[in-house]
Amino acid sequence: MKLPIDPQNKAGKSRIIVLIMTLLVLGLGWAVAQSHSAEEELRPSIRVLSASASPVQLEEGLLIPRMAIGRVEARRRSALGFERDGLLREVLLEEGQRVQAGQVLARLDADRLQAQAKQLDAALAESVAILELRKSSFARQEQLRRQDIVSEQLYDEARQGLAQAEAARDRIAAERERVSIERKKSELRAPYEGRISRRFGDEGDVFSSGTALFELLEESDWEIRAGLSPQQAANLEPGDRVQLQRSGQHPLLQAEVLRILPRLDDRTRTVDVILQTQERDLQLREGELLELLLEEQLAEAAFSLPVASLQEGSRGTWVLYVAKALESPVPGQDGLLGTHRIEARPVHLLGMAGESVYVQGLLEEGEAVLQEGLHKFTPGQIVRLLPRGDEL
Repeated sequence: MKLPIDPQNKAGKSRIIVLIMTLLVLGLGWAVAQSHSAEEELRPSIRVLSASASPVQLEEGLLIPRMAIGRVEARRRSALGFERDGLLREVLLEEGQRVQAGQVLARLDADRLQAQAKQLDAALAESVAILELRKSSFARQEQLRRQDIVSEQLYDEARQGLAQAEAARDRIAAERERVSIERKKSELRAPYEGRISRRFGDEGDVFSSGTALFELLEESDWEIRAGLSPQQAANLEPGDRVQLQRSGQHPLLQAEVLRILPRLDDRTRTVDVILQTQERDLQLREGELLELLLEEQLAEAAFSLPVASLQEGSRGTWVLYVAKALESPVPGQDGLLGTHRIEARPVHLLGMAGESVYVQGLLEEGEAVLQEGLHKFTPGQIVRLLPRGDEL
């Protein structure tokens, strides 16, 4: 005989089964989640970049290119003006025109001097006539004196009259010569061949003695004045040949050291060296800047590197990126192994030539220095070094 089934007991068993199944599903989900989390933790999170570096060598006796700026100057530069006061009547030259030695450049008004010259010419003619009369009178008195006909008093008066007439003639002649000189000074002439670079007045201006009307430059032999450090100047002697460059252009120009000035400039602390180019066909201009190319041998050892290996640091300093080997490789993303860590080393820039730089600093011989693509790296970054010869 079967017992009747209690509906409430059957419903309770169903709820227990549903609860057990729910717990099993939740447990399985949690296990899968934990598995994925463990896998994520074990997966490498470092992004390893490839870098190209080369070991550096310390070099002795490096010749460092140096550059100094030289300014083109005329061998002679004159401020031309009149030697007397006067009204400027005529200007014969303009700025930029060439002149010959002795050529008239300008004239002052000379009407007053011309009138004085005519007046003195008349006075001189009169004094000459008086002198001739005095000579004749003295000759007669001298003849009569030999015959004891004339007194000593008359003879002395004739002799003194002749001397006074000669003195008067000489005085007027000297005054006439002074006026002639003043008339010559009314003309301004070029003291040497050159070119007018500046003009400071026009017709109708009143000029005083010594006031400049023109600036004249001699263009036959240009000189170049360069300011060098005392060490650089000490390595040069008059007669040495050096190279000049015109605004970074080729070809190079040859120049000779003419003079080394004995004083140190108070403002720039440099020594002026005067050069003269051997190129006669150059169209140089006053004030043009030329580059003086020199070489300086370093007393201490230094490193020679490509200019691309330099990275600008803080406050105007320069740094290099050195790849320092790790004790053990570090796994990274994409299956790459990081073998080196980037370190920044400050250096002192000694000079540069073309694509090379010369540095000293916290760097040891043989260390691997990154020489390209520095913008992709930062200090402390893990990298994988490429074999030498491979490119990034």
